[in-house]
This record gives sequence, structure tokens and C-alpha cells, in this order.
Amino acid sequence: MVYQFNSDMLPDTYFHPGDLKYIVPGNEGHWLDPRRTPIRILEVKPTSGFFIVEILDFEDKGARWAVPLECVDRCQFAEGSAEASEADIALCKEIISRLDRPLEIPADPSCRAASESTIASLRAEIRAWMESESTFFRSGSPLDLSAQTGNPALWTDLKRYMTEESLWDIF
Repeated sequence: MVYQFNSDMLPDTYFHPGDLKYIVPGNEGHWLDPRRTPIRILEVKPTSGFFIVEILDFEDKGARWAVPLECVDRCQFAEGSAEASEADIALCKEIISRLDRPLEIPADPSCRAASESTIASLRAEIRAWMESESTFFRSGSPLDLSAQTGNPALWTDLKRYMTEESLWDIF
């Protein structure tokens, strides 16, 4: 496969090194890959410790990537980029400190049966919700596993379900 490339891209000297102060929606820059994939920050998700970027060119144009806050150094930002407030920068540092570590949850065999029962119950609830509320499933449309993008109706269903269950903020 031959990847797209922009031979007219601006040199790195036109960009600031990635820093928490530049994680501001609307800022543009590029990823520090060999072809300097252009990006725009769309959103900061403090609950999960990610910022969302949109790819602005090449074969992934329009794709959205969730990037851990601590990986901002893998980006560069355009001159004149907006800067976050000191409070927002401090919040990002606190989030990184809290989340950027291995998560170890030791298994407790005595809890297995209760966990499996809870999972089965949640699956049944979700199945019932999908059968009664899902626009996608009511349409009878098949799921196209070869498509490069998902079905918009299914995405809307997922977002509505997760919002109703107060889960959207952690997604």
C-alpha cells in the first residue's frame, strides 16, 4: 500500500512542540509521524484523560482519534495556537498523575458468580433496550462489516443508550 503524503507541508520550525497548554479545541497542528499527519483538536475529555483529534488529510481524513493527554508530546501545534488557562493545565496534570499508571485489579474468585450474574442481567437489559428502542435494528438493515464507517443509525442508538445510562462522558 502506498500512503498519501504532502510534499508541500510546512517545516517543523512553524510549529510549537506538543504541550498541555495547546490542548484547546480548535487548535491545529500535526502528528509527529514521518508524513506529519495534520490534526485539529475537537474536544478534551477530562473524565477519561483523552483529547479527541480529527485527522485533516490523507486516507484517514475525517477520522477521529482519542489520544491520552500524556501523549501530547507526539504532536506539534501551529504558531498562534490558543493556550489553555493555568487551571486547565493544572487539571490535565492532575488527570495524568491519577490515570497514567498501570491499573491492577486482583481477581477475587468469591465474586465470580455475582459478577457473571450482573453481566448476564446487563446483557439482557441492553438486548431489551435495543429490541424496543433501536432505530437501526427496527430498520432491518444488515450490518456491513466491510464498510469503513459505521451505520449512522446504530451510532445514534449507541449514543442515546449511553447518554440515558449516564455512560457517555466516559466513552
